[in-house]
Amino acid sequence: MTFNHMTFKPFGNKLKPSVLALLALFVLSGCVSTQGLFGSEEPEQTEQENSSENSLTSIEQEAEVLETLSPEQQQLNATRAMVEASINRFASSKKQNSSDARAMLLETLSAYQQQNFELALTLMTKTTQLASQTGMPLNSAAHVLQGDIHIALEDTQAAKQSYENALSLNGDNFKAANRLALLHREHGEFEKALSLYTQAIDSNPVHAVSYRNRGVLFDLYLGDKASALIDYQAYSDLLAYQQTLSDADSSLMVSSLDAKALKREVRRVNGWLIDVGRQQEAQARQEKAKQINTQANLPAGQSDGGE
Repeated sequence: MTFNHMTFKPFGNKLKPSVLALLALFVLSGCVSTQGLFGSEEPEQTEQENSSENSLTSIEQEAEVLETLSPEQQQLNATRAMVEASINRFASSKKQNSSDARAMLLETLSAYQQQNFELALTLMTKTTQLASQTGMPLNSAAHVLQGDIHIALEDTQAAKQSYENALSLNGDNFKAANRLALLHREHGEFEKALSLYTQAIDSNPVHAVSYRNRGVLFDLYLGDKASALIDYQAYSDLLAYQQTLSDADSSLMVSSLDAKALKREVRRVNGWLIDVGRQQEAQARQEKAKQINTQANLPAGQSDGGE
């Protein structure tokens, strides 16, 4: 510990002679250090103090690194950290079908992907019957495939039932929640759609399409531009993150888009962000003008309810 020479006042001349003599004896015998007495010697640091200083140095170094990164790189790092820390509740709770049912479901999926929807429906019916006979019901994902086949055949009511069955088996099936939300949206049931999109995001916080779909609902159907901007930005951040991944990182993919489609989609959503941002600013100006007009039209001495 050191003292400023302007504030430190020597106190030796105020000590009694006997005390001074005793101190001199201790100094000569080596029991007391003059440096220790008058504070010019720095005390040794404890391990805890060293640890605190090291932590502070580490934080300062990290702050310096962050200052050198662009806002885009900082956002990319934040998105990467979020993806790596996220939990896909559906993946961890998904049940397996029997081996026979899995084989038939693969055939069904192949027919669906080849757009042979009638065959796909026939195979799905046989798979359902097989599962019933073996006493091993199909899992939630199988009901989503069944619903997709009904959509392809333009049977929305049957599709709705399939997606509801999927969610009744596993409420964390974010794909079923997204598909069912779209059907509710198309029927003007916006609050139900909003609840289902939010359910999907809660189940899998890094499923990019869920943010896009909820953003569209906020933007075009609920007129909530501020919330739409938040979801579009989350969608954009996730797509930008995926662009940095290699084929070896397939387990971290947040969208099924290939590289070319991903590039086009990034450009498209960036356009949405600009457009909706302008709309939000226009809305804010209109609201402000409306408040000013309301105040101007109030009788003298009255207010709009504020104290």
